[in-house]
Amino acid sequence: VETFIGGDYYYGPLAIAIDGNGYPAIAVHHHDTENEYVYRWDGILWEALEVASDGHDGWDNSITFDSNNNIHTSSIDPFQFGSEEGVEYAFYDGNRWTKESINAGPANYEFSTCIQVDSKNIPHIVFYDNVGDNLIYANKSTGEWRNFIASSKGGQFASMVLDENDRPHITYYEQVSGD
Repeated sequence: VETFIGGDYYYGPLAIAIDGNGYPAIAVHHHDTENEYVYRWDGILWEALEVASDGHDGWDNSITFDSNNNIHTSSIDPFQFGSEEGVEYAFYDGNRWTKESINAGPANYEFSTCIQVDSKNIPHIVFYDNVGDNLIYANKSTGEWRNFIASSKGGQFASMVLDENDRPHITYYEQVSGD
């Protein structure tokens, strides 16, 4: 079934996830408000949830649900390029959003993010640090964000899944020649 969620000015890519009830949610960058939005289907209507904050949030986003049907997103804030706050994480508990930087370091970020939540509802994120040309894997398993270099040979367009033991499996693009 095709559904239209709105005619505003959006910037892609879009991200989609299915909640525990089988309903979709779509994360987008709403360019008019300069915020990330999540459009969540409740079976009858689309609910527009604005992830409001300073900056120009929600670029290159990813979305997933935890076992309690709470929303988790990762995204880029290009206004934060060169700061410690370019990669952002947002969590919706059904009532309000909590948003934080994952302390990614002073780099420009682009070419997508990917978020997954493990069996303990702990978020894991991958993204590309294009200044260092590194694929970065981050998780919050200790309560604080910890970042690791997963590859020092690229990392654009990263995608990740977690297996049954909560281990990350990551794919990404690496340019092997200048052609």
